[in-house]
Amino acid sequence: MLLRARILLMFSLLAGLTVAAQARQIVVSVVTDGASGWSEEVKQTLQLQLNQLGGNEFEFRFPEAYQFDSQWTYTLARSNIEKALSESNVDIVIALGLLSSDAASGVKPGKPLIAASVVDPKAQGFGVNEDGTSATENLHFLVTNVDLTASLNRFQQALSAANIGILTDIVVFNALPFLEQKLRELESSVNYKITPIHPLTSRSASLVSALPQDLDGLFVLPQLRLSANENANLIDQLVDKGIPTFTIEGRQFVEQGYLMGTALIPSYQQLARRLAVDMRDIALGRPAHQLAVSLDVKDRLVLNMKTARDIGYSPPFTLMFEADLINEVAADGRIISLFQAVDESIVRNLSLAIANEDRLTARQDTRIARSALLPQLSANANWDAQDRDLVGEGPN
Repeated sequence: MLLRARILLMFSLLAGLTVAAQARQIVVSVVTDGASGWSEEVKQTLQLQLNQLGGNEFEFRFPEAYQFDSQWTYTLARSNIEKALSESNVDIVIALGLLSSDAASGVKPGKPLIAASVVDPKAQGFGVNEDGTSATENLHFLVTNVDLTASLNRFQQALSAANIGILTDIVVFNALPFLEQKLRELESSVNYKITPIHPLTSRSASLVSALPQDLDGLFVLPQLRLSANENANLIDQLVDKGIPTFTIEGRQFVEQGYLMGTALIPSYQQLARRLAVDMRDIALGRPAHQLAVSLDVKDRLVLNMKTARDIGYSPPFTLMFEADLINEVAADGRIISLFQAVDESIVRNLSLAIANEDRLTARQDTRIARSALLPQLSANANWDAQDRDLVGEGPN
C-alpha cells in the first residue's frame, strides 16, 4: 500500500509539473482593412516575434475564425472590430490598417484593443494622457508623428520643382476625411504647386496612366492595396517614364527603385516588433491603456544612384551631403556617404598627382641623361639656358 501511494504521489507531481509547464494560450483576432501585401507581412512577422517573446509562458494563437477582412470598407471595419470584441474566446483584438485603426476610435472595449496605425490622434478622436498613454480604458494605439512638409520641401528643392504630384489612395482618402484636410493644409503651406493624384483603381498601370504630363516629381504615399509584385511594377514603370520619385516608406523601397526617400512611417518589421512587445506586456497583466502610444521612427535620407542614372537625374551636392547612397559603392563594396566619397576622391587625386609628378620627374631625368648623346650645339644651348636661370637667381 505504501508503495502504491508513493507511485500515485509521483504521478500527481509529474502531472502538476506538466500543467505548470504548459504555455498559457492567448487568442488574437486581427481586423485588417482588406487584401494587402503589407498587412500579411505584418501578421506573419508578428507571429514570428510572438513565438520568440512568448517563450514557455504564452502561446499566441491566431485562429482563422477570428481573422476579419474588411474589404476596404470603413463600416465593415467597424462592424468587424465590434464582432471580434464580442467573441468570448478572443483575448486581444488588433485593428491593423488605417481604416481599421480609425474605426477603433470611440469604441469602449471590454478587452484589450490595439489600433496599430493612427495618424493624428486628435483629428481621429483618440484621447492621449499627459504621460503619453491612451485615455480610454482597454484601448491602446500606436502613432508616429509624420511631418510630410519637411520631406516634401526637401524633394522640391532637390528638383527645383514647380509642380510636385502626391500619389494617394482614393479609398483611404474617401474613408478618412481628415486626410484630405491635412492635404489642403499642406498645399497652403508651400510656395509651389502640389497636385493631388487619386487614381480610381489600385492597378500599377492605372496609377501611372493617371499622372499629369507637367509633373516635375512624384511624392508617393503608401499604396497599401498593392501586392509586393504590383508595387515593384509601379516602381519600374515610374523609372521607365523618367519620373523622379520620393517615398516615405524608407530604405527598402528606395532599394527597390524609388529615386529617394526616408522612413516617416514604421516598416512592417518595426510595427510587428512593437506590437509583439506590447502584446506580451498585456499578456503579463499590464492594462492596455497604460502602454505608451508613441512609435518613433528614425531614418536617414537615401538616394538610389542607379535610378538617378536611369532617369538622367544629377542630385545636387546640397542634397547628397550625408545621404546614404544606394548602388553607388566604394571599390570594396561599402555603402559610402558623399563626405566619404569626397574624402576618398581627394586622397585618390593626391595620389594620382604625386604619381604624375613622379612620372614627369623620371621623364626629365631621362632627357638629361640622354643629352650627352646629342650634338654639342644642343648641349651648349641647354647649358646656356641653365646658366641664365642660375644667373637670374643670384643678386643683381
